[in-house]
Amino acid sequence: MHPQFVNLDINRLHTTIPNNGRIGYWDVDAANAGIGFLYDNGPSLLFEGALIMGSSPATIINSARSLRRWDNTFIHDADLVATPDGDVRLFTPGTRADQESFVRFDDSGSGATPTLRITQETFARSESPFENIVLLRYQIENLTQTGKDNFHFGLFFDWDIDDMHFDTNMAGFDASRNLGYAHDGGNGPDTYVGVRVLSGLPVSYRAIWNDEAVPQNTTWGLYDGFSDAEKWEAISGGQAYPGAGPGDISNVIAAGPMTIPAGNFVEVVFALLAADDLAALQTAADHAELLRQQIFVSVVADAAPQQPNTFWLGQNYPNPFNAGTTIPFRVQHESDVQLRLHDLQGRIIRRLVTARLKPGAHAAHWDGTDDDGRMLSSGSYFYQLQAEGATLVRRLVILK
Repeated sequence: MHPQFVNLDINRLHTTIPNNGRIGYWDVDAANAGIGFLYDNGPSLLFEGALIMGSSPATIINSARSLRRWDNTFIHDADLVATPDGDVRLFTPGTRADQESFVRFDDSGSGATPTLRITQETFARSESPFENIVLLRYQIENLTQTGKDNFHFGLFFDWDIDDMHFDTNMAGFDASRNLGYAHDGGNGPDTYVGVRVLSGLPVSYRAIWNDEAVPQNTTWGLYDGFSDAEKWEAISGGQAYPGAGPGDISNVIAAGPMTIPAGNFVEVVFALLAADDLAALQTAADHAELLRQQIFVSVVADAAPQQPNTFWLGQNYPNPFNAGTTIPFRVQHESDVQLRLHDLQGRIIRRLVTARLKPGAHAAHWDGTDDDGRMLSSGSYFYQLQAEGATLVRRLVILK
C-alpha cells in the first residue's frame, strides 16, 4: 500500500508532503494525517496549506477548503489526485539535498479528463545557512491541445501561530523579496513563517482576515467559505492587500500570469521558511535564492571549457526534446567513462556509455528510451557523467 504522505524532518523546519496537493496535512479533519508545520520541534503553526491554480474563476483547480457545512466544518476541494506513477516518495539523502521528496498528480479529481499534470519536488539541507529552508519545485504540464493563457499558480496557508489564541496573528508582505509571512503579535511563539516565490515571475500576494465580520476587514473572509471567485482574486489580484491582523489570518502567494503552450510545461519554485524574527526570516529568504542556484542552476559549469581536454559535461541539445537529443562531453585523460540517465528518484534508466575513451570531445545520442527499449514519458530526467574519479550531473526534459 502506497503512503498518502511523507514527513520532511531533516532540518529545523518540519512539515508534511501529501499526495493530493496539500501541505502540512493530508486531511485537516483527520487524526494522524500529518504534522503540520513545525519549527525547532515546537508546536504546529499551521491549520491548512494547499495549492490553488487556474486561468479564471471558472477554471480554478485546488485542494483548499471551499463551502462551509451546517456544523461549521468545511468541504475541501480535491481536484488533485496522484497519478499511477506519482506516488509520494521520500529520499534521505537525496541526490542534491540531504532530504528530497517527489510526488506527481493531475487534476482528474475535478471529474473531467485531466488537463494538467504537476510534478512536485522538495529539497532540504541541514547545514547552515540552509537549515530553516525547504524548496518546493513544481513542473506544471499542459496536457491539452490548446495553450493555457493567464495562468496563475499559488500556495494558500491558514496560519495558527498560537494555536490557543490565534486571534493575535499577523500577515505581511516583503515586496522586495516576493516574501509573504506571518507571525503572532500576542503571547504566542516568536516564530516568523514565510513563503517566497523564487521563479522570477510576477507575484500576487493576499493577506486575508479569516473573519469577514471584523471591523478592520474591508473585503471577504474565509469563515463563510472560500469560493472559486475568491480563490481567483487571491492568486491573480496583485498585491492590493499586503497585510492583515491582529486576528485569525491566512495568506496566499502566487506566480503569474504565465502561458503554458499545448503539450508544454512551466516551472515554479517556492521556498518555505521559518525563523526567530523578521530580519532572520528575510535572511533565510535570501539564502533560499542561493540554495535554488546551487541545486537547480550550478549543477555543473554552463560554459564550455577553455582547454580542449578539460573534463566537462555539456547541456544536451535540443532541450526539451521529443524524438532524440545529443549529450556532449569531454574527458581530460584516457579513462573508463560511464554516462547514465536517471529518473527523479535516482534510478538508472539508460546506460548510454560504458567504455574506455581517449582524451577529447565526445557525444552520445539518446532516443528517449530506457535500457529495455521502452519510450519514456514526458518529464525531467538527469544524466550523469562519471570518469577520472569525478562526477558531473545535468538535467534534461522530454516533451511528448
